[in-house]
Parts: sequence; C-alpha cells; structure tokens
Amino acid sequence: MDIINEKLVEGIKYFLIAEKNIRDFVIGVAEKEWDREDFVKYGNDLYKSEWKLQEVKIEDIKPNPDLLATEVFQKDLQERIKKIREILNKGQSISQLILRGQDFLIFDGYARYHVLKERNIKKCLAHVGYKKMKLDHS
Repeated sequence: MDIINEKLVEGIKYFLIAEKNIRDFVIGVAEKEWDREDFVKYGNDLYKSEWKLQEVKIEDIKPNPDLLATEVFQKDLQERIKKIREILNKGQSISQLILRGQDFLIFDGYARYHVLKERNIKKCLAHVGYKKMKLDHS
C-alpha cells in the first residue's frame, strides 16, 4: 500500500493512500474484517463500486444497528475505541472510514466513528463507494 501523504480534517490526521490503491485497500479491509454473511449482504456494493475519497458529515453516517446490537461486536468495539483514542492522543494519523455511497452505511471504521463523535468532530475523511451505473444501450 502506498501511503502518499496525510490530510488534516478538523484537527484529525488521516493517512492518504494513492488513488490507484484505494479499491484494493477497501477490499482488503473487508476481506480481513467481514464474515461470510457480510459478503452476502454487501459484497455487490463492495466489488461493484467506484471508491472516492471525500469529506463526510458525521451526522450523515449510518452505523448498522444489527451489528451494534451484538454483544461480541460491542466488546471488540470498546477495545478498538481505546486504541483509536491512544493513536489520536499521540497525534498520529488514522485511516479513513469506509462507507457505502447510497446511504453512508459504515463498512469499516466503527471505532473511529465513535471516537470522532465523542470529540464532537463534525466532518471526517472517508472512502465512499458509489455503485457504477450501467449504461442502457437500447
């Protein structure tokens, strides 16, 4: 992965990935983090999207309520939140959130999202996937 730079958004540093590597990065994260059921539900959105880096309002981001409701996820999330707090307290950069473009559903970045909210951050940097539109040749 080519990290090309960092970008500051509302005092939060994000590491930037070369545009040509964003799709592979996003898919790699999903393949590490998601379970089989996630790929059944969201795989089409993952693989058939064009990924763009953009600033997104935190209030527009949608966590998956089914995922948040699981005890196992909550326990893991609390540990990840602690790690993100430590990273930010040291002034280090974090990865962007990964969001589905049609509704800004979080594909990856729940801990980052929670820490940004608790710090009253209004905008974050995200890789947003927009499904490619098929052209009608009729």
